[in-house]
Parts: sequence; structure tokens; C-alpha cells
Amino acid sequence: MASALITDPTQLRRIRRQQRTTRWTNIRAQGRRRFLMHFGLLGLGLPLTAFKAAVDFYLAPQIPASQLVLNLLLLPLCGVLIASVIWSSGERRYLERGHGRARD
Repeated sequence: MASALITDPTQLRRIRRQQRTTRWTNIRAQGRRRFLMHFGLLGLGLPLTAFKAAVDFYLAPQIPASQLVLNLLLLPLCGVLIASVIWSSGERRYLERGHGRARD
């Protein structure tokens, strides 16, 4: 049996909100540390570092060692900081909707 096509914007918003809440509940259950490491470090920081290294190498094949070390330290940290902001935002929205207590 095929589901009916939903065209009501209010109903669509409610469905999307429920989907976001379910998704955040699953992410939240795994914990903040895992989110920061998997999403922030592995998902943002390391790819950003690799991309920056590739661009630097393409533009100037002889990169100073100090710049390389700085990139290797700062860019993964930036990924973790961005993930921390995303976690805080997700938690705030989750709690505003009355879905439990704060989780670190």
C-alpha cells in the first residue's frame, strides 16, 4: 500500500521536526565525546587538513615545516570546535522541545 502524498506545509514541518528529533536522539545516545571525535575530528578536521595540504602543495610545493605543523594542529581542532557548537545547538533545540535533561 502506497502512502499518500503530503502537501500540507504544516504537516511537512511537523514530520521533519520529528525526523530531526529522532536523528538527534540517536546521535545523543552515543554521547558528546563520540560526536566530537567522529563528526568533528574525523568528519571535519582531518578532511579539512588534507584538503588544505593538497591546496598548499599545489600552489607552493615547498611548504615551510612550521606551516605544516600549524595546519596539523589547528585544523583538526577547528573541526572539533565546530562540532562542539553543533552539539550545543542540537542540545538546546532538543531541550527546548521538552525532550529530557541536558547531557554533556
